[in-house]
Amino acid sequence: MQKDQTYHESAIKYNEGIAEIAETLAPTLEDEQVRKWCTAVGKQHRFHAKRHRSALNKILLKQSAPSVEVVMDGMDVPANADEEVTMTVTEDEVENIVQRVVLEDGCSPYHDPTRVECVFFPKG
Repeated sequence: MQKDQTYHESAIKYNEGIAEIAETLAPTLEDEQVRKWCTAVGKQHRFHAKRHRSALNKILLKQSAPSVEVVMDGMDVPANADEEVTMTVTEDEVENIVQRVVLEDGCSPYHDPTRVECVFFPKG
């Protein structure tokens, strides 16, 4: 049997209803053993409701979102799928970027364990 959205929604209502009744009834029971049973039944049904809610969420996430109509207002520029954008960076530009990188301990651009301030300096 395929369990669909309505199955899980109904199961959640059922389990939460039973749990509420058990939680309301438990404090009114005089016998301690029977009160423990009733409390356990409430917890068990809360657990089952949680499992059904998780399964329902999975089903809802799998459903595709409704399509949204896009209206161009004249200011939008449509993307051209055939056009490829490339960017070239020279070695000098890379070197300038690397030189600007300063790590938390002051090392730049890489850790230098010969510096006392470096986190990898041998202590001891």
